[in-house]
Amino acid sequence: DGNIALHYASDRGHVGLVEVLLKYNANFTHRNKMGQSSLHLATKKGYCSVVNRLLDSGAEVDAEDSWLQTPLQYTFESISDMTMKVQELRERRKDKKECEEEEEEDEEKTSKESILTHVEKGLSVSRETTKEHYVSVISSLEGCIKILLVNGADLDHTDRYGERAFTFAFRDEWFKKKRKDMEDLVNNPIKNGYDDEVFQDPRTQKSVATTWERLVSSAAYA
Repeated sequence: DGNIALHYASDRGHVGLVEVLLKYNANFTHRNKMGQSSLHLATKKGYCSVVNRLLDSGAEVDAEDSWLQTPLQYTFESISDMTMKVQELRERRKDKKECEEEEEEDEEKTSKESILTHVEKGLSVSRETTKEHYVSVISSLEGCIKILLVNGADLDHTDRYGERAFTFAFRDEWFKKKRKDMEDLVNNPIKNGYDDEVFQDPRTQKSVATTWERLVSSAAYA
């Protein structure tokens, strides 16, 4: 994978080990096979102390990976992912509560089913702890954004797909708001200007999805 010890230490937030490695001249400019620097990995996880240490040592704040994405873009993307997870947990909790009221399940059975669901999905056993964990990570990621910007990160940098860092921050919310429009398009293709048979072609659906991606990007600057 092309990672060196500094990559692994940064990815796991071991600031003490990072300091030792840097003291012995670990190469903070080294990139793995995906073009990621140690700074990319640290910012993606929201490890502010590691980010500070790498930047203080001279790490490039706008280093680009193989997709031309910078650490700032990694941070925004992680915030988007964490926000989605929090929302999913809230919706699952709401759906579960409604289901419990309808089926009048006893508390012990409900607790066991919730634990099984979370274990199967690789999440924390405690629903509340999981949500709080994600919220805490989001806070750390926001701290990393501030650190990166203070150190001169380019907020207007575009990656290989022409997207800026802050596009990731609002994309999912934007799609959520436009979900009904997308459902109408899928359920009523003829009404929306698409031939029903043509729309079922995967190539057509991919084209529609690509168009929506472009709308998202353009909406960021409207």
